[in-house]
Amino acid sequence: SSGINAEWPLRPGTVYQHVLCCTAVLVLCNLQGGAEAQRRRIGSDLLMASMQDSISLLTELTTDQADKIASLTEDQADKIASLTKDQADKIASLTKDQADKIASLTTMMTTKLDEAREEIGQLKRDLSSSQSKIAQLENGTALFHNETKIGIEELKNNLSSSQSKMAQFKNETMVAMDELKSELAENLEEKRAELVNATSSMKNESEAGMEELKSELSNDIEDLAAKLDDISWPEGSYCVLGSGGSCPAGFTRIQGYIYTIYTASSASYLRAATFGDSSIGCRRGCSYTGTNHNADLKIVSCCK
Repeated sequence: SSGINAEWPLRPGTVYQHVLCCTAVLVLCNLQGGAEAQRRRIGSDLLMASMQDSISLLTELTTDQADKIASLTEDQADKIASLTKDQADKIASLTKDQADKIASLTTMMTTKLDEAREEIGQLKRDLSSSQSKIAQLENGTALFHNETKIGIEELKNNLSSSQSKMAQFKNETMVAMDELKSELAENLEEKRAELVNATSSMKNESEAGMEELKSELSNDIEDLAAKLDDISWPEGSYCVLGSGGSCPAGFTRIQGYIYTIYTASSASYLRAATFGDSSIGCRRGCSYTGTNHNADLKIVSCCK
């Protein structure tokens, strides 16, 4: 700014140098096209601000120069008029070249700004989409939370209802069991009384029957004894085999025996047997097959 506010005549190169600096900055920003969008936006914003400052300064310079030109002395006007045509051509050429660069720079800056705006718009759209998805997720989460809460409440209510029904069923079952126990106890007492009565009755009847049977048996025994006393043996002299260790009245017990009677060794020649108190036997056992096979004979009789 110190160069721009210098005393008249203002050197055209001062403003042009400022524009060239802006152009250089834009070229550097263009060379760094691989940087991220944020850096491009910042560089573009700074460059636009610098360009606006330059245009503002040019406007101020134009106004200031117009005032100064009006106050130029004739000598200064002569000096300006004395500029050679070659210098004027150079200035015009320089001015046109710089104008072209400024126009190119402006076009490039506009393109970059449009790209930056498009990227910002895309970022905004992405952000809006993300916010929409986040909102949907939050709504879904809230809905799931509400549904889960409602489901838990329903489960709690169902559980409470089930517990109430179970308690009611338990109470009813306990009452029914108590009634059944009472009824069974009454029936059991009745059956026990009936069984005691039946047992007592059967016992009395059994005792009465036993006494009656004993009486009948006693009578039968007495009748048999009387009949036995009336039995008499036939007349004459004879003998019968004795049995029971004694003989009937009027008979005499007579016994005899032969031991170690020699027989054949074959067991088929002798069979052991008992006839009351009498018997035939083998001295060494009837299965003995050796020599000196002996037999025993015993006769017990009752004779008259």
